[in-house]
Amino acid sequence: MWFAQQTVSVVLNEAGKKVLQALAVTVGEKPAATMYVQDTDELGLWIRAERPDGPHLVLVRWDFVMAIDIVAGQAKTLGMKP
Repeated sequence: MWFAQQTVSVVLNEAGKKVLQALAVTVGEKPAATMYVQDTDELGLWIRAERPDGPHLVLVRWDFVMAIDIVAGQAKTLGMKP
């Protein structure tokens, strides 16, 4: 499934939350953090993070991702036909 260039809700494990907080990425107190996915690859999600010095791209490794929630009408499925 391809979900780059979309805003998604991601449930991170505790280690993932701590890493993003250390990078000044707001993840909030809710179980799921909303983030814009710029791209994905074999390492994980490349998300866009806004900081005072401008936009940054941050890698969220797949090891930290517990679940991803996408609005069904937005996702593009590759290799499958409905």
